[in-house]
Amino acid sequence: MTALKVQMTSMKVKNDRFKGYRQLQALLEGKTGGTYPVRPVVAIPGWSVEKGLEHGTVCVIEPKELPNYIDQRTVSLSRREVRLLAAHLSRYVRASQRKTLA
Repeated sequence: MTALKVQMTSMKVKNDRFKGYRQLQALLEGKTGGTYPVRPVVAIPGWSVEKGLEHGTVCVIEPKELPNYIDQRTVSLSRREVRLLAAHLSRYVRASQRKTLA
């Protein structure tokens, strides 16, 4: 399958539609006391974004490119921080699922 080229300049996304990333950032700060930058990324099979066309709040990438995308970020987390964040997110998701099922 050939990759579809997405021109992010023509995809204007309103920030209020993707405010969940701000809520996640606030949740992590509230649970850990630390500040962690959060950026929404949508991984869609078969899609790619040409370098330099990344605009706006949301990044659209091919799922296979996710490791490269993460490696290129300037923020680096220690293993301890990753475990801490994963534990808090896991607890949050489990608690949310229990509320949904109740």
